[in-house]
Amino acid sequence: MMTQENTNYGVSPTYEFVIVCITDSGTIYEQIWSGSYDNAVSAVMAYSGFSDHATCVLDRVVTLVEPNGRSHVKVFKYPYGSVKEYEAACERLRKSDRLLSSNQG
Repeated sequence: MMTQENTNYGVSPTYEFVIVCITDSGTIYEQIWSGSYDNAVSAVMAYSGFSDHATCVLDRVVTLVEPNGRSHVKVFKYPYGSVKEYEAACERLRKSDRLLSSNQG
């Protein structure tokens, strides 16, 4: 772990690799995950683990920030078109579920 003396505040800040993942869940609330790593190998392995859109409705943005300020970004788009298409598909499923339940009861 690399540190640098900070005489202004009397503490030694730790240089870390940071990963931030923001997943748009289709509401005003977004799912945010972050992790800090003290070495490049662990950080890159974790960053490589993000490989798809997961549960996003629009997009999922994963950012790896190095201690020197360089950043690497992955953007995963929702694969099934727009939000309107997604909502229309959900509505069709809800209608088919209602139709099935009314035919069984």
